[in-house]
Order: sequence, then C-alpha cells, then structure tokens
Amino acid sequence: MQRRHFLKMGGAGWLAGSGLLRLHPEAGAQEAPARWDVVTEVLIVGFGGAGATAAVTACKHDAEVLVLEESDRGGGITMYAGAAWLPHNPVQEANGYNDSVEEGFEYLWKTTRGQAREEVVRAFVENSYETLSELLDETGLQPGFGVWDDFQPSYPGAKNSRLVRFSCRDYFRRLHESLEARGGRVMTRTRARHLYTDPNGGVVGVRAEGANGENLNIGAGRAVILCAGGFSRNEEMKRSFFRIVPVPSVVSTGGQGDGLLMGMGAGAMLGNMKEYAPEFEGQLEDGRAFRAPYSHPHAILVDRLGRRFINESEDYPTVGTGFYGFDGARDEYRYLPAFVVIDSEGADQTGLSRQEAVIKGDDIKELADRSGIDPSRLSETVDRYNRNIKEGRDPDFLRGVSKGSRGEEPEPLEGPPFYSIRIYPRVLDTMGGLEINGKAQVLNAASGKPIPGLYAAGNNAHQALGFYYQGGGSVGNLMVFGRLAGINAAKRV
Repeated sequence: MQRRHFLKMGGAGWLAGSGLLRLHPEAGAQEAPARWDVVTEVLIVGFGGAGATAAVTACKHDAEVLVLEESDRGGGITMYAGAAWLPHNPVQEANGYNDSVEEGFEYLWKTTRGQAREEVVRAFVENSYETLSELLDETGLQPGFGVWDDFQPSYPGAKNSRLVRFSCRDYFRRLHESLEARGGRVMTRTRARHLYTDPNGGVVGVRAEGANGENLNIGAGRAVILCAGGFSRNEEMKRSFFRIVPVPSVVSTGGQGDGLLMGMGAGAMLGNMKEYAPEFEGQLEDGRAFRAPYSHPHAILVDRLGRRFINESEDYPTVGTGFYGFDGARDEYRYLPAFVVIDSEGADQTGLSRQEAVIKGDDIKELADRSGIDPSRLSETVDRYNRNIKEGRDPDFLRGVSKGSRGEEPEPLEGPPFYSIRIYPRVLDTMGGLEINGKAQVLNAASGKPIPGLYAAGNNAHQALGFYYQGGGSVGNLMVFGRLAGINAAKRV
C-alpha cells in the first residue's frame, strides 16, 4: 500500500485493510458506552517498566490511577534488563564525568539517521537528568557506575559514562510498592481490547476483558496511557513491517502489540516499525540453540559464499543491520543463515568444541564442504583475513581498527580443527510504535495533531532511538517518557 493511501485512510482504515484486525478484531475505537463499570482519572494499559513509571508519576501529581495488566504479575521485558542509557544524568555528575544536553542531543540525533522526531529526541535528553534523579529518589535504588563507551564512540557528542546500572527487576518491584502506597490500583489478568472515543475523537476509556472473561467498560476522566509493549511475538505484525521474516522473539511472554493495534484503531500515526533491537542465536546441527560467538577474537562471520560482510567486533545493533542484504540474482537473503567460522582455540574457549552436533573440519576446505559454504571462496577469505590481521589491519571492514570495534584484538584463524555454526537474527524487542510528541501525546495519522486524552510510552511508542538501538536505551526511554506521560496525563482535566 502506498504511503499516500495510508495517510488518506488514517490509522483505523489501514488497520482494517491490512488484515491485522483479524488478530485483534476489537481493536478499532468505538464510541463510549452509556455507562461505565469502573471509572478512574488516569487509566494505564500495561504494567511493565513504562506503565509502572507512568502510574507512580501520575499518582504523585494527584491523579487517581488504575492500571490494566494482561498477565498475573506484570513486569514485562523490563525484568530482563539491567541498565538505563541516559545522557547528562546525575550519576555521571556524582562520579566526576561531564556531559551536557547539547552533547547528548548531537550524539543521539546522529544515531537516529533521521528516523526519529527531533522534538522527541530533544525531550529525551532534556528530561534525562530530572527523570533519573526523581526515580532514584522514589525507588531508593543505588545505581552502579562504570566506564562504558557509547555504541558509536567516534560520533560527535559520544561519551563513556551514560550507562547507569541497576536491577530493573528491583526498579519495577519498588515502583509497584510505591504505587500501592500512593493508592494506585492494578487489575491483573485483565486485557484491554479497544479504546472508547467521544464524538470529537478524544479517548475517554477502554473496553477490557476481565480475569473470568467478563466485559469491562472502564472510563478515564483525564487520559489513557498505552504502555503495553512492542510486537516481538506478533507474527502477523512482523510480516507486515519487518524487512526480513521470520525473526523469532527472544522473550516468551507478551509482545503481542495490543496497545499498538488499539492506538492504530483510534487513528494513531506509526513510526519506525521496521526496526528492532537484535539478538543472535547459533543453531547446532541437531536444531539446538547455542550462543553464536561471532565476535570472538578467533572467529569471523561469513555468508554461504564464504565472504565476510561486516566488522564482527561492532556492537550488536550494527551487526544486526548486516543481515538485511537481499541477493536478487539468487533470489534469497544472502545472510540467512550466516556462519560463524572459528578456530580450535576459540571453539575451546566458547565451549563450541564440546558440542556433539557441531560442524568440524581438519582444514578450512573440509569445514566449508561440510557446512555448505563455497570452499574456494572461504579459503580465500580466511587467507586474506589472516594475512591482514597479522599486519594489524583490516581494510575490508576495519575490525580492530575502527572506533566502533569492541572487545579483544582480533587474532588469525590458524589452529585446526576448525568449527562452524549457523547464526540467525532474533528480536530482543521492537523499536517502532505509535508516534508521540515531546509530551508523550499520541499523534493522529491524518492531522499530525495529538489525539486528545491518549498518551504512550515504552515500546508502545516510537521514542528517541530511531534507526539505531543503544544498549540501555529502551529502559532510559521508558523512564523518561513514562514519567512525561504520567505528568501530562495527570494534568489533563
């Protein structure tokens, strides 16, 4: 469908025409019912890190808060995290490291490659300091600090002090305790189904399905905040938006895109839906997964023709972009799968050599034959790589030379036997979502203006990362925009 047609139809029309509606047939917005079963002031859909942040913040700003959570406990993908990336933050300052809003914006804006709204990027960096201060005070967490380069250390404005380490599980738990102490309520095993709107298109409530399958019409006197996560486990949405499929999810819960579908049904604009934070999985010959050691100093990453295609020591979001290549002549994605080729020292260090169902060869040609890789091309690749690495250079991909390279210095692949393992991309979480402005208000697809009464945060929203995932960036964004959504929703009367 052409973009012009999408904009003419608006989000609700596109949702119906796309086929996604059959997965969530009630996602389209409807006019408010004659009576509500439950009424609150700020209604939050989803109780992960973003929802908990928004809920506590709204309570602090004197709003009555109710949270709906599909699972029996909440937490979401935040429970898997362990750090937040925040430019110009108080932990940096306390440890004697300088940073500024201007430097944070300069760095982050370059990494987005124009795939984020400037207003949203500015809101993120301008609110990082106050957000972290306030939420550390609220939770009582004692964050760790360490020197860790931004993923693109050569970019203007890059620093080595923006990653704030803490237990995100504890962060969520303490916010949950704070919410209860402040009088906020959480209804678990309650799945939001669609948004209710008034005659002017403003959002006034939600229809939900209760723990026993009952219908619940829940009114929101001030606003609804969508914090129900991304769509990493919704296969239909991934087919609609991702550049390559299938791309299985790393996580086993959530990720169904409910909040996104609800927002689309209300006419919301979408942004950055093709991007996701990648993880990589190696696959042994018996089908079992094994962590693929693609960045090990004694390993390289090649395609089926035996050619390297990326700097193996780059950060994982950059490596993830290398898998998008499509070979028109062969009518296939060139790097699905790709192969990690590793020598005996690397295989011993990573445990790969101890796996029974691993491909093994006494020399590179034998390994290539057994792996289904072009033998002559792989031999040429390894010979060239070894020769260059011994000379301290990598003119092909700048491994160990570029400022984006990480980890130990690369080594030649010399000690037989040699091993290979197939490697595939996986989705850690999605990066696209409902377009918001700097106040976390959701924008209408047709007008570009805020939808009255609708906010979003976390992976329901297209936040400040754009093209490029920055480690810890999802947690940093959910903190900043969860807080902004809570403040602005509570102020709306």
